[in-house]
Amino acid sequence: MAKKLLFIINPRAGVQKISKPLLDIIQIFSDAGYLATVLTTKKQNDATEFVLNYGADKDLIVCAGGDGTLNEVIAGLKKSGFDIPLGYLPAGSTNDFAASLDLPTDLLDAAREIVEGEVHHFDLGMLNERYFSYVACCGAFAKTSYGTPQNVKNILGHLAYLLNGVKDLPSFQKIHIKIDTDEQSYDGNYIYCGVSNSTNLGGVIKLDQSLVDMSDGLFEVMMIKSPTNPLELEKIVRALLSSNYHDCPMIEFVRTRTADFYFDSDVPWSIDGEYDPGAMHVHITNLPSALSLMKR
Repeated sequence: MAKKLLFIINPRAGVQKISKPLLDIIQIFSDAGYLATVLTTKKQNDATEFVLNYGADKDLIVCAGGDGTLNEVIAGLKKSGFDIPLGYLPAGSTNDFAASLDLPTDLLDAAREIVEGEVHHFDLGMLNERYFSYVACCGAFAKTSYGTPQNVKNILGHLAYLLNGVKDLPSFQKIHIKIDTDEQSYDGNYIYCGVSNSTNLGGVIKLDQSLVDMSDGLFEVMMIKSPTNPLELEKIVRALLSSNYHDCPMIEFVRTRTADFYFDSDVPWSIDGEYDPGAMHVHITNLPSALSLMKR
């Protein structure tokens, strides 16, 4: 008896590179013994609804799209309680989550890795009531991730995020934040705070792979202080461009399982590159080994 696969596609992700190899991808699934149900998203949250409505009897769920599409599918899996492994075809413009896991950039290779791989377990995050796979951030680069036009992201990819993020630094308003982590508290003015389980954060910030274990039950939290003079701003820009954060006095870095953020007013967040309105109090917690992902 054929195994059942739910294949969710965002046809507008990235540069629409899923359309050309689509039949070959389905053939790979078929050759591996899967009978695929193919659904394409048309609007926000479609992927979540597809999992909730059509995922119950499936042996595998595969999504093709960017980080936002992956986020929606994960939300559907967690909300439904389905214990079904997930396969991911990174077809977005930057694919931060896939890059952190060294998933193939070629979609045919990625499809083969799904059917030939095994289930691996990775941590997920939850910001108040929303799940995230790799990053939740507020401040300077939060709007960059969801505010950069899709056509610009398609053309420039990661460079678009970096350029749009860095150019906004001088004009970005400081945010007063009180932050409680498992071991320590912080209270000050910041221009960026990111809670991540990834080597790539929002398409802009990159962490050394030796710093990140995506299955250790801990987040990496980066906090960039608000500069008070041009020299401090220059130090931040240099650290961002060189990815050398630990030597920069304007950047604080900590690992934690939970984090609470207290603001003077509601502050928007970016969750896996998608907008969230935020709140005056944001609680973030790590969900250890909550994602079952197919990879070699």
